[in-house]
Amino acid sequence: MTKELADQQIIEEVLKGNKNAFSLLVSKYQYRILNVVGKFVREPADCEDVAQQAFLKAYEALPNFRGECAFYTWLYTIAQNCAKSFVKSKAQQVISVDASDPEVEVYDGSERLHDIESPEDLLSSQELQKLMQQALDQMPKDLRQALVMCELDGLSYDEIAKEMGCPVGTVKSRISRARETLGRVIRPYMSKD
Repeated sequence: MTKELADQQIIEEVLKGNKNAFSLLVSKYQYRILNVVGKFVREPADCEDVAQQAFLKAYEALPNFRGECAFYTWLYTIAQNCAKSFVKSKAQQVISVDASDPEVEVYDGSERLHDIESPEDLLSSQELQKLMQQALDQMPKDLRQALVMCELDGLSYDEIAKEMGCPVGTVKSRISRARETLGRVIRPYMSKD
């Protein structure tokens, strides 16, 4: 029995009303989803919350799962979107500091700040990230999925082939083409200086 067939059977049980069956999918994929979320969210407690949110969203959206891709691929996308939303919401929170608070350290200027990027470097880095995200978004779905599973999830070619339901050679080709696409985006930034 293949992994996809087993997942499909569990999904059918959940859709028939067996709510406990979904816990089998949670058990099966929880560590991989934590790994996906952990690429975006640093705090372990937040990471667990976001992973739990991803499973909840997947459960609620399960009737919409069409089976056009492996269940894990679908779940992975949900987890990644939840993690990105969490990071974005955290970035939008305003942090206020009361300078009169005795806990606040004061910089006296005696030490040089070392690891601060210049505005030009920061802008260049942000531009590169934006261009890379655009390149990923415009990439065919099969190339993007293969690359993400390899680079972010750390899956082997064999594991990716099983998840995507294609031969290992196809996975290697997709990853190679995806890397070439990103390489074209990165190359101009590497030659600066």
